[in-house]
Amino acid sequence: MLLRTKYGADWVLPGGGCKRRETPIDACLREVREETGIRLDKKHLALKGIYLSEREYKRDIVFLFGAELPMWPAIKPGLEISQVRYVELEEAKQIASPATRRRLEELQGYRVSTFEW
Repeated sequence: MLLRTKYGADWVLPGGGCKRRETPIDACLREVREETGIRLDKKHLALKGIYLSEREYKRDIVFLFGAELPMWPAIKPGLEISQVRYVELEEAKQIASPATRRRLEELQGYRVSTFEW
């Protein structure tokens, strides 16, 4: 699943920051729900990677989770999201932002991770 925000043109993975005292997995569940309307359960998630982002003059730790679902639930864009869509992996690599494309290639074993977002 990729999405476009109302403030960007790129197709990206759902995401966002942790709130105070919120674990990365709880932040993931909340962000996916807020951005797509999909209510995931912790049992659906698997940690795929941990990265360092030093963009915008700050240091952030980025946790990348993957979700395996038995079916694709209906999605609805959230307040910050203009479009959400399910795409097959090869199409995702064609339309995704450069950072998202790198993560997808790492997960497929086509690229070695530098652990930098």
